[in-house]
Amino acid sequence: MSKRKPLLFQAGQRTEMKSFIPGFRGAWFRCELKEVAWSKGQIKYRVQYYDYDDGLEWAKLYEVRRKGTKKAKRELMFRPQYPSLYHESEFSNVNAISDVAVVVDGGCSVGDMVDWRKDGCFWSGTVTKVLDDDTVEIKLPDEPVGEGLVYVVSCKDLRPSLKWSPDAGWELPAPMIQVKTWINLV
Repeated sequence: MSKRKPLLFQAGQRTEMKSFIPGFRGAWFRCELKEVAWSKGQIKYRVQYYDYDDGLEWAKLYEVRRKGTKKAKRELMFRPQYPSLYHESEFSNVNAISDVAVVVDGGCSVGDMVDWRKDGCFWSGTVTKVLDDDTVEIKLPDEPVGEGLVYVVSCKDLRPSLKWSPDAGWELPAPMIQVKTWINLV
């Protein structure tokens, strides 16, 4: 009998799923896991998207992505639902938050990593210009990780990018720690 690793995610859990499909590379889709199965030693989840009426589809927990001529890289395609997002003026007692939360203290700056809500998903990118208090320019990562395009976007459609791993949980990406702390994970 083969030994299976414990499940990272359970049926019924809300998650976000990353895509490597051209036209959606680097985007995160909100979904609910409806069913779990093992196929050829790999975990698969049957997902239902929140923002699309595509019915249910199966997706692998890990996908293999090739970066140019470098060795193939196995990537985790799911992460838990994004933490609650607050502006620091919205609450007075940080200790009242019982789960991980993101607390922002204002606008973003050049170099900040953000997720942009567009077309029913969240596109990860980097702020390249601050145009005014309400508008910034962002660049999506280059292929094969992202689509490599530049957009002018409204700040109201942005959230801070976070990375998640089974070992460390939610963290700020390294460039964000060095650039500016406009968010806190509590």
